[in-house]
Parts: sequence; C-alpha cells; structure tokens
Amino acid sequence: MNSLRTITIFAFIAVLAVILNASVCSDGQLATDVDIRIQSLNIPSEKLYAGDVVYFSVYVEKVGEQKVTFVVTVLINNVAIFENEVMKDMPPSTVKLDYNTTLSAGVHTISVVVDPRDSVKEYDETNNRVDQSFQVEERPVKTLPDLWLIDLDSDPEEVFVGDYTNIRGVVQNKGDASSGTTSIRLYIDGEYHDERDVQTLVPGQEKTFTFDWDAIEGRHEFKVEVDESDSIVEWDESNNHLIRVVMVSGEDQKPVEDIPVSVGVFRDESGDPMAGVIVKIVVDGKVHLFQSKNNGIATLDLPESMIGNTYAIEVRRDGYLDDTFNITIGDNGSSLNNDFTVKEDRPEDGDGEDTNYIGTFAIIGGLFLLVLAVVVFASRRAYREGEKDLESEPDRLRHGIKVTSGSSHRVSYRKAKSQMGAADDYRKDFSGSFKV
Repeated sequence: MNSLRTITIFAFIAVLAVILNASVCSDGQLATDVDIRIQSLNIPSEKLYAGDVVYFSVYVEKVGEQKVTFVVTVLINNVAIFENEVMKDMPPSTVKLDYNTTLSAGVHTISVVVDPRDSVKEYDETNNRVDQSFQVEERPVKTLPDLWLIDLDSDPEEVFVGDYTNIRGVVQNKGDASSGTTSIRLYIDGEYHDERDVQTLVPGQEKTFTFDWDAIEGRHEFKVEVDESDSIVEWDESNNHLIRVVMVSGEDQKPVEDIPVSVGVFRDESGDPMAGVIVKIVVDGKVHLFQSKNNGIATLDLPESMIGNTYAIEVRRDGYLDDTFNITIGDNGSSLNNDFTVKEDRPEDGDGEDTNYIGTFAIIGGLFLLVLAVVVFASRRAYREGEKDLESEPDRLRHGIKVTSGSSHRVSYRKAKSQMGAADDYRKDFSGSFKV
C-alpha cells in the first residue's frame, strides 16, 4: 500500500514538472504571462521624392510583469537594415524606436519584426511582425528659384579687440528660375546690425556680400537671413539663414606681426655686392639667420617691434673675416646703415704685405737639414768600415802599406788604392788611422 502511494506521488510530481517546463521561457517567465506586440509603424504621409530622407518610427509594447530582453529588426524590401536589442522591466510599457533612410524612386516595403528568433516565449506569436508599403516619386524638375547661403566667415579669421572686421558671405540661386530682388540681414548676438540689397539672381548665379564690424572681446554669434520677409516664393525656404560663431581675443593676446626687414648691402673690399653672406641677429631672445642675395642685400621677415631700435648683427662668409656691425631699423623696415664692407681673410704683416714666404722658406730649410743629416750619417758609416778594414796586418799588407812598430799611422785609402792598381776589390774613399 505504501509503495503504491509513493509511486503515485512521484508520477504526479513528474507530470507537474513537464507542465511547468512547457510553460516557462528561458529566463523563467511563464509563457502565458508575456506578450510582445507591435502597436504601430508610422511612415510620413506626405509625398516622398527620390533622395529625400525618410523618417519613420515603431512603437513596441510589452505585456506582462516579467523582465524581458528582445530584438527588433527592420527590413526594407526584405533586407535587414537595422537591429536593436530592447530590455523592458516591469510594469508593462511601450518603447518607441526611430529610424531614417534614403530611398530611390519606386515602391518600397518596410517590415518590422520583434523577437525574430523566438527567444521569448509568448502567449501570442502572431503579432510580432508588421509590413507597410509606400511610394517614392521621382523628384520633379524645379520651376522656382531657391536662394541659399553657402558661406559665412570673418576677415581676418582670428579677430582681436579693436580689429576692423569684415563679415563676408555668399548667397546663390540654386533653383531653375530667376529670384527677383530681395535683401540680406545680419544679426549679431540676436540684435539687428545691418542689411544689404540683393539684385535678381539667375539660376546658378551667386553674389558675395560684406558687412563691417568693430570687434568686441568675447564670443559672438553672427546670423544672416536672406529674403527674411518671404517676398520670393522658393523651392526650399529652410536654407535661407546661416549662423557662425566668432571668438574675439583681447588686445594683449594679439601676436606681434612680422615685417620684411632689410639690414643693408654687403660689399667686398673692392665695393662689389657680395652674395652668400650669413647674417645672424637676435630679437627678443630669438635667433634669426638669413643670407644676402646676388645684389648684396639681406632681407628677412622680423617682428614689427624692431622699428626704431638698434641691433648688433654678426656676419660670416667662407674666405672672409667674421665681423659684427650695428644696425638701426627705420620706419620702412630698412636699415639706416646702408653699406657694410666684409674683409677678406688673409695673413698680413705690419705694412699690410703678404708674409706667406716665411712658411715656404721654413719648409725648404727643413728639407735641406734633413738631406745634410743623411749625408753626414753615410760618411760616418763609410769611415768606420774603412777603419775596420785596416786593423789587421794581413789587410795592411794586402793594401801595400808599410808600417813601423810602435808608431801611430794614418793612411788615405785613396792613396793606397793608387799603389795597388785598379784590380783591387775595394771601392771606398776614406781615411783611416791605426797603431802598430
């Protein structure tokens, strides 16, 4: 009896488990508790033209108390274009998804599918897709003018306090009909500043306009409006204004402008202009290097602050003496010291005559002493060899020299050679001395 009761309990639990498993989704949500449905797909009702940006939105509703995560896929002509992952917690709520695209002329179908891979168990799977078709027309040929502003900037681009500034822009008629006469107005920081008349513009024609303004420090917004009164019927009225922001810096931040500075003419000692003279000048702690041209003039863009001041310049050129000159810069950027003479680099004596011959004589004298030393060395060696030849009696007898015992003798080998005849093997000339 107990066994039967146990079996019955286990069977009941198994059947209950199967039922629960069939009704619970992957994240523990009961199938009958959750439903995801598309409330609406909204596409603009006005006429659409090829190349226009098409904006559309989708409203998706989640029913049920459980937290779910699902995917929304958007297809255009059955091609997936967008995909979003959406997570919705309790309580039940609606999510809006916005999209935009550009389409060609023709009939197009936008399809929206939620939970396309059935990752969420729902009690209704039939409301997960919506399809909507619409027509995109070919854009008609324009028959109206269309004024638009294509450029707006300041001159100079970097503006400082007190600068006389031009606000300049360009207006163009990109329609296919003439525009007629109208005006362009300039607003600075929301306040009306000035306006300019614009005469009739034919299709494709453009006109440059300019406004004057005395710069004030700070951030400023410039806005120009063309045909603000809508006196001209245009194809597009949304492109009739343009806004630019200009930052005006304080006068103390204005950089020092450079001006072309000519330091003068460099000449050689004969008075001819010299090219290739390297000039070094230090201005406000910064080193500037420049070089003279064929006319002898050296010019460089240097700070305007140099005007009226005196500076030292260093000059250098191969074959010439390094030198230093002082220059004073005039109002026109030219040196008030017009000519500079660069001297040739050559050794000079007291009278200014060349003394290079001293070095030449020193070289010749050194060579002479070297030859003399070689000759003396050779002579000494020959003398020693001859003296050695006469030290033994057989050698003396072989040379035919008679000696007396106990006496010192000096003999000339040249004389002994003449007594012996030309057949002797010795060919040296020397004098020798020996003692018997």
